[in-house]
Amino acid sequence: MKDGSRVIGVIGDTHVPERLIRLPTQVLEVLSRVDLIVHTGDFTDHAVFEELTSLAPVKAVHGNMDDTYLSILLPETETFEMAGRRIGLIHGWGPRNGLSRRVLSRLGMVDVLIYGHSHEPHKEWVNGSLLINPGSCAGNVDGSRSFLVLELGETIKTTPVKL
Repeated sequence: MKDGSRVIGVIGDTHVPERLIRLPTQVLEVLSRVDLIVHTGDFTDHAVFEELTSLAPVKAVHGNMDDTYLSILLPETETFEMAGRRIGLIHGWGPRNGLSRRVLSRLGMVDVLIYGHSHEPHKEWVNGSLLINPGSCAGNVDGSRSFLVLELGETIKTTPVKL
């Protein structure tokens, strides 16, 4: 993108190989064209992390279902800057109800807060922070599958991708 804008592929709760044998081809195609891949945790197996790093730079946190290798390698939370925005990343915990507020209280004020855990796509603005959950390409609570593309520039744009 032009003017310092950046495109981030946001994915999480992939659960390979327990729920998916491998990442869907459509996911890999989209993620091969982004500036950064953000994964919200629950890769389940470190092979998915390695596959993603072959496509683009990756920022990721570990989830509650990740193998020991990823739980040691990846942090519980991550905060970074991109395209002039402060971005927070966390997997999440507990029931779906109230999850977005819990993760925001854990990371504090950021421009964009990316989280997972619930397998439920979500987008809301809270006190100037955009909270987004990409859902899961392994299966959302309603049976659908999803991830999203986040564009950071003069504005913030999210584009959900249904599988």
